[in-house]
Amino acid sequence: MRIAIDCFHPALKTGTGIATYTRELSRLLTAAGHEVFPVFGLNGVGSDADKFLQTLMVKGEVSRHDLRAWAPRCLLGMPKFLARQPFAAREILLRANGEEGVDIAQINDRLPAFRRLFNLPALYRGAQARAFFFRAPTYIKLPADATPDIFHLTLPLPISMKGVKKVVTVHDVIPLALPQSTEINLRHYTQMFQTALRDADLICAISEQSKRDLMRFMHTPEEKIQVTGQAVNLPARYRHLPDAEVARHVEEKFALRHKQYFLFYGAIEPRKNVMRILEAFGLADTPYPIVIVGGYGWLYQDVQDFFQRNPSPEKFRRLDFVPFKDLMFLLKGARALVFPSLYEGFGLPVLEAMQMGCPVITSHTTSLPEVGGDAALYVDPLDVPALARAIETLTSDTASITAMVEKGYIQAEKFSPAQHQTKLLAAYTRL
Repeated sequence: MRIAIDCFHPALKTGTGIATYTRELSRLLTAAGHEVFPVFGLNGVGSDADKFLQTLMVKGEVSRHDLRAWAPRCLLGMPKFLARQPFAAREILLRANGEEGVDIAQINDRLPAFRRLFNLPALYRGAQARAFFFRAPTYIKLPADATPDIFHLTLPLPISMKGVKKVVTVHDVIPLALPQSTEINLRHYTQMFQTALRDADLICAISEQSKRDLMRFMHTPEEKIQVTGQAVNLPARYRHLPDAEVARHVEEKFALRHKQYFLFYGAIEPRKNVMRILEAFGLADTPYPIVIVGGYGWLYQDVQDFFQRNPSPEKFRRLDFVPFKDLMFLLKGARALVFPSLYEGFGLPVLEAMQMGCPVITSHTTSLPEVGGDAALYVDPLDVPALARAIETLTSDTASITAMVEKGYIQAEKFSPAQHQTKLLAAYTRL
């Protein structure tokens, strides 16, 4: 089949879980013999491959706050939108490494697998704005010789293709389930979500939790949903790093000692429960520091204030966004991942940690027990003393650590690319 996929998140300048999902989806489909057509929404590139690559590397997807970058195109396209006419995407002619054309080796980690690549300027910001005001999708089309059989949106975006089956992946409905944890405009979010799902032929949920939430908050019929899960396939060069190399890297770059620090990574926002992690480390009897990695999301003032007045920099470490390579070294070298999130549609860091041989402390709520199975140490995410006790356990109990690592490798195999591919193709078969 020919399958078009959106590339909203892979074009963002900082990495996201949905960007990881999109790239993995493209690779699974390509491995199964399908032709994958990613669709970007970058501005100012035309059909020029060099401009496309430069924009992807330097600017990425336009910010929602940069009205000058997307609002004029949105307004100019209103007559076509109101007439329900499709906007045409243009092909970007990239060549694989070794062939005549543009060398894309430098951004292979940013690009999904593809057979042909397309771009439509300001597509995603414009579609979101139009859905907010008119509750209608934006229609797009690819060239006649690239008309896909399926258009797979990797998150609920209000975009459709006429005459093409539409599949939408839903990762979570966190703003509706946990509204106090976000600054998202709930009216806008709900209208965009409803518009994206209204004409979907099939909805892929990444967990049973996400399926239940769809039925509860969006009143989606159960028969329209298929749970496909999610996979992560971290590169073998990171999964099999020698301990000596990991120890040298984390000490030279971050002044950390191998297996003598705990790690959290993710956006700094209320849902991730970072403040309670810091409180727990204040209580825990452990000589090892907690390293908090990730950019500030929203409602982060308490965490920011904590680090500004932090009297113990040797116990509480803060790192902003780090490159993927460095994150893999940090994860491989950590004593354990501490991830007591209040709410997750899946919980990708838990799966990544298990695949890297890192024990996990996580919450006993939402989707996290689905992902962690019997390989994680579970706590009530609201119980700070319980979290402190879990930290103390993995500070001293080396036998538990060894057992968790072995169970983690086994549990991670349940979310292998092969398993995800089987479930995904079963979902397509329903169409």
